[in-house]
Amino acid sequence: TAIRHSNTVGYKSPSFGGFSGEFAVAAGEGNRKRVYGLNLQYRQGPVMAGLGFDGWDAHNRLYIASASYNFGVLRPIVSVGSAKGGAIATYAARSATFSVEAPIKGVGRAYGGIGRLDPAGTRNTSVKLFAGYEHSLSQRTSLYVNVGSAKTEMLTRATAWDIGMTHSF
Repeated sequence: TAIRHSNTVGYKSPSFGGFSGEFAVAAGEGNRKRVYGLNLQYRQGPVMAGLGFDGWDAHNRLYIASASYNFGVLRPIVSVGSAKGGAIATYAARSATFSVEAPIKGVGRAYGGIGRLDPAGTRNTSVKLFAGYEHSLSQRTSLYVNVGSAKTEMLTRATAWDIGMTHSF
């Protein structure tokens, strides 16, 4: 799920030797504060690494770092993040995800992984396992199916699935 801010202006740089960056700012309107976003990426051959920031002050921010290496038959991806504030001013959490993606030659891709969310406080860490498959119908249209199961300490397990179609315009 993406968070969208109204009246945002951004710039995406061209790639220089594999390095690129993006910057965006959303106007603070009404009771909303001005929001800034920045990311730096390195993408060269099979290597990808990125750093990102989103926030509006020292009490409301998100940092994320990710990296992957494409071996051709398998692409492992690792990411870590840290969040503070947001809709609940006292919220703070750290996250980590490890996933793999495998292309299915000519028809789609399969993927899966594990993620961990550790909000500040005790006995509330969540661990989620997920897997999915995307089947290409054309360059712009695909079918997908996903399943995920999450367990938070002291709570029951929640499992969900989805199935659908995407089309890029």
